Amino acid sequence: MRRRPILVPSELALAFLSPCVEIRHFGVGRSLAVNCGIVPLRQCVWGNAAQTRSRVVSLLPLIMSQVDEHQAEKRDTDEATLERERASGNKLWSVYIYEAQKYDQGLIEGWRSEMDGLLIFAGLFSGVVTTFIIDSYKTLNPDSGSQTVVLLSQTVALLSEISSQLASMNNATAVADALPPPAAFSPPVSSLVCNALWFASLGLSLSSALVATLVKQWAQEYQHRTSMFSSPSVRSRVYMYLYYGLRRFNMHAVVGVPPLLLHGALLLFFAGLVAFLVPINIFIMAIISALLLLFILVYGTFTALPYFSSTARTRHHSRESSGR
Repeated sequence: MRRRPILVPSELALAFLSPCVEIRHFGVGRSLAVNCGIVPLRQCVWGNAAQTRSRVVSLLPLIMSQVDEHQAEKRDTDEATLERERASGNKLWSVYIYEAQKYDQGLIEGWRSEMDGLLIFAGLFSGVVTTFIIDSYKTLNPDSGSQTVVLLSQTVALLSEISSQLASMNNATAVADALPPPAAFSPPVSSLVCNALWFASLGLSLSSALVATLVKQWAQEYQHRTSMFSSPSVRSRVYMYLYYGLRRFNMHAVVGVPPLLLHGALLLFFAGLVAFLVPINIFIMAIISALLLLFILVYGTFTALPYFSSTARTRHHSRESSGR
């Protein structure tokens, strides 16, 4: 419907019409055009002031009701537009949350499975090392059986000396002087080296298990915090905040610490095993040393491959990089 202006004197328009109605001056005499755009009137108001006042007063309820309806429609339109924009924004955040959740789930689950395997291996390895230590640390103290043999030998020597003294009628002071002094105990060097390496290996293995446990706890807390909020926008901000913290503190490098500690513990155990075999048999020690040296060469080769070729089928934590 075409908009028709209502022409009234300016004094009456300003006195009776609501401020929310747009008043536009046409510049014709002292009349104003009130272009409300929603009043479907096809008549103009002319005449003296009394008639005009009466006519305008009668039209005011209609004008105000139409203005209220117009404002309500505009408000509904604005709310609908806001809802559409909000829905569009939520859809965008939902897409981001889906991608971020998929990335984080793969990353966290990979870390968890790796830490679970490390914890199992660290537990078994620590048990094996402890068994060897229980048997090897005894060599750091004097052997009770050897001490018993020495005491028995001294007793036999003492009795023999007493019998000879009685036969020669010598005094007993010479008997004590004839006894050999007890030998001072000194653990062999191979035993010292072996126990030092094995104790260090056990310490690294337990440290690896501790760091792996901390990584699992951090991963659990990470997933818990990202699922606390239901609002897509707030949840997206939490995802981004935690991910920036992950990169800032270089958690990918922290996850690589337990395997390195466990590898170091394994190498120390092998070195201690060689030192343990030295006083037992040189031939066995040589065979074990050759096998362990071959293993170390293979391990070093596969560890260094990622630094020289990006297509190497090995993975090293210091070579990992992440990006969302």
